[in-house]
Amino acid sequence: MPTILRYGIAVLSVAIAVVLDFFVLRQFEAVLTPYLFAVAATVWYAGTGPGVLAIVLSVLSLNYFFLSPVFSFSPISYADFVYLAFCIFCASAVGWVSAVRRRAEQELRWTHEELEATVAERTASLRRSEAYLAEAQRLSHCGVTAYKGSTVFYGSEEIYRIWGFDPAQGVPSRKAVLQRIHPDDRDRLNAVVERALGEKKRYSAAYRIVLPDGTVKHLESIGQPVFSTNGELVEVVATQIDVTERKHAEEALRESEAKIRRLVDSNIIGIFVWDFDGRILEANDEFLRMVSYDREDLASGCIRWADLTPPDWRDRNNARIEQQKSGGRFEPFEKEFTRKDGSRVPILIGGATFEEGGNQGVAFVLDLTERKRVEDALREREIQLAAARRELRQMIDTIPIPVASYSADARRDFVNAAWKQYTGLSDEAALGTKWSVVAHPDDIAGGDKMWRDALATGEPWHTEERVRRADGQYRWFCIDRVAARDENGKIIKWYGTAYDIEDRKRAEDALRESEHKLRQIIDTIPAHVVRYQPDGAADFMNRTFSEFVGPGVGFDNLGSVVHPEDYPERSRDWDMHVAAAEPYDIEMRLRRADGVYRWHRSRRVPLRDANGAIVNWYGAGHDIDDQKRAEEAYREALLELAHANRVATMGQLTASITHEVNQPITAAVTYALAARRFLSAKPPNLREVDEALSLIVKEGNRAGEVVGRVRALIKKAPARKDAVEINDAILEVIALTRREAANNGISVRTQLAEGLPRVQGDRVQLQQVLLNLIINAIEAMREIDEEERELLIGTRNEPDGVSVEVRDSGPGFASAALERAFEAFYTTKSDGLGLGLSICRSIIEAHNGRLWASPNVPRGAIFRFTVPTHSAAAL
Repeated sequence: MPTILRYGIAVLSVAIAVVLDFFVLRQFEAVLTPYLFAVAATVWYAGTGPGVLAIVLSVLSLNYFFLSPVFSFSPISYADFVYLAFCIFCASAVGWVSAVRRRAEQELRWTHEELEATVAERTASLRRSEAYLAEAQRLSHCGVTAYKGSTVFYGSEEIYRIWGFDPAQGVPSRKAVLQRIHPDDRDRLNAVVERALGEKKRYSAAYRIVLPDGTVKHLESIGQPVFSTNGELVEVVATQIDVTERKHAEEALRESEAKIRRLVDSNIIGIFVWDFDGRILEANDEFLRMVSYDREDLASGCIRWADLTPPDWRDRNNARIEQQKSGGRFEPFEKEFTRKDGSRVPILIGGATFEEGGNQGVAFVLDLTERKRVEDALREREIQLAAARRELRQMIDTIPIPVASYSADARRDFVNAAWKQYTGLSDEAALGTKWSVVAHPDDIAGGDKMWRDALATGEPWHTEERVRRADGQYRWFCIDRVAARDENGKIIKWYGTAYDIEDRKRAEDALRESEHKLRQIIDTIPAHVVRYQPDGAADFMNRTFSEFVGPGVGFDNLGSVVHPEDYPERSRDWDMHVAAAEPYDIEMRLRRADGVYRWHRSRRVPLRDANGAIVNWYGAGHDIDDQKRAEEAYREALLELAHANRVATMGQLTASITHEVNQPITAAVTYALAARRFLSAKPPNLREVDEALSLIVKEGNRAGEVVGRVRALIKKAPARKDAVEINDAILEVIALTRREAANNGISVRTQLAEGLPRVQGDRVQLQQVLLNLIINAIEAMREIDEEERELLIGTRNEPDGVSVEVRDSGPGFASAALERAFEAFYTTKSDGLGLGLSICRSIIEAHNGRLWASPNVPRGAIFRFTVPTHSAAAL
């Protein structure tokens, strides 16, 4: 308060006291009272200094106005002096009391204000503590309640949240609380609480509650009964923790443990338990399969994970072990294990110790063999695709095609540089316009309909339209438009891309023209062309083939043109080649439109797509009937030539054959003469006659056999496929050539294997081959010394048939002559034609056999041929 105002209060309070004394209190003899109040009021409101001024003014006012003589400061009497002194004392006392009271009230006010501030601070702190407590309860899902009997005294905010009660409706009753306890847990919980109250000790219980919406919560409660000094129950204070999430986590953990156990037992991946000493303590079957060990190896302790790691992996493996020792686990990484047989298997392994600082742990192993094989197979593919990805990325980054966006009502609101460059329109000219501003007039109606349908359905759509270029020319574009939606599914924008297909359109026209020309070419080429579906069913034939088979033959009855004798086998072979996806070469007879069957040769090959899948089969065939007839004529000529060769060879053996025939005839004549003598005897010796006649019959049969063999060799007959006893055939040929060999001083030996199966072929033709080879050997050995002339004929059983070998000790062949020995008209004889060995090879190859020559050691030549066994002999 300002000083002048404070002293003004002193003057004003004394003035008021003077006025009251003059007009109100004078007649009551209470002149001093107003002055005392004036001093007290001044000291109370203005302080001590103004209070002193009020005392001085009060004394002067009493002296001047109320002591005789009045209205003057005349000397005062002793009685007045005592009176004034009393007044000063009373005023001073009142002022001192007022000042003390004022100071006391001011100190009290200050103390009150400090107290209020302290209370406010403590209240705020308490509220913060309550907030912290409430937040802690909320975070820990833990609430506090107090109750007694059927009455609930208090429940924290978290209690209301846990139990689903509304705090605005007040504290719920104990009955309402009990109704929300799960019926299966209610009696058990009440028994726990009653027992704790009876024993006057803390209780803990776990139970479930059911909220009105059916939600089930799991609670854990700890309660502390509070008793009075006389032992009466005051209340029960309890904490209740919502452990629903923990229960769910425990259930999830149990399910996870069950899944892990199923995983271990299912052997999907390898799992083993190990220790840092390098031992494998336990493993599932999949891991044992990976490393090719068995349960006995595991039980014997011979499987150690340190030994399974190859040397070149051990440094990295040891680093992982150190990581596991320090961290208790190691991240999955790829490595290799060595199998029991020494081979390696690529794996992915990860693991952890059972507890931090522990010595044992578990490892999970995944066999990467198949993945590695796939990675190797895909690596080349990825390399090929890398360039394509880079090119695609550049294309996406640069976007060299027109792009535009539209508002929900199909008005253009964005175009890219490629769009503006093509149309020649600026942003100002393009934005806000309808889609059709650059469309061809003939395409607008159809485009409007597609826009209406798209706006109604919101589905993406594709179209082909002509778009006007900057120079006014229209070009075909392929356009795709898709809708963008907000979180509510409402269409907010349309996006469109376009790419120029004008060249494609022209190319399609050119392709159609090319296909037409190709069709004409296919139809006019002098070959039969047929296309088949991937399953082998025909779906196209060219005009040449269609005209060949004639009208009435379609894809559904195309097999009817195949000769009935050829169709079953050819159809079966075609199905097998289709299933195996292999090209098919075939010869068969096809019926011409006039009903005549002609031989055809056909080749069918598959056409595959980029993934190797068969798209179609294509077959091309041509008429080989004339070729077949020529081949048949060639075979007949070859048989004639072979017959002529046999006759010529038999001519060379005339002397030998004559000798072979003369011997039995001469012997028969001798035996006849002897028989006559025995008949002329007296008496006739009939026993000797009978023996002589038997010998005559034997020699006659012998001569007949020689003539029969010669006749069979020179007889002209069609080829046969009989079961031939090859050793017997060889002995017959040797008998025919025995005289010729003897005349040339040649020793003939045989090494014929016993128990040979019969071969399939023509006996006469096979004997012709043997006869040619033996005659050639005899002629070759005429030029060497007689003591060295030796001919060895042998047979042997082979996996692919029976082999026959003719080995001589002649001069042999030069290397160049050996290579040409089987050529037609090539000969080393001065009088030879060079057809014998060529005919022999043709005969053997016609028997599905093989004939070849090689040098003999130390000199001479070896001719060998093989022929297959007869099917009956194979069985």
